[in-house]
Amino acid sequence: MPRTSGSNCPEFLNFGTGDFVVVRGQYASVHQDPSDWWVGKVICIQGGARDSDQNSIFQVINIDTNVISWVNADLVTHLLKKNAE
Repeated sequence: MPRTSGSNCPEFLNFGTGDFVVVRGQYASVHQDPSDWWVGKVICIQGGARDSDQNSIFQVINIDTNVISWVNADLVTHLLKKNAE
């Protein structure tokens, strides 16, 4: 999937498969516990309905539990390690 560059785009648009990322808890809310997060590796990316070139949903494997989950892109908050490609 092509990666978007630019200072105005959300960080998750630049994530790719193989990247290690921080994921906020499963449900985003105003009163979310800041300690509710986990580290995972992106194994698949699905584009959005309006623009298939923009990351919308990530399939991520939790590095602690090995559980694979589909995660909305806005819950993937930080890039820890970029895939070397």
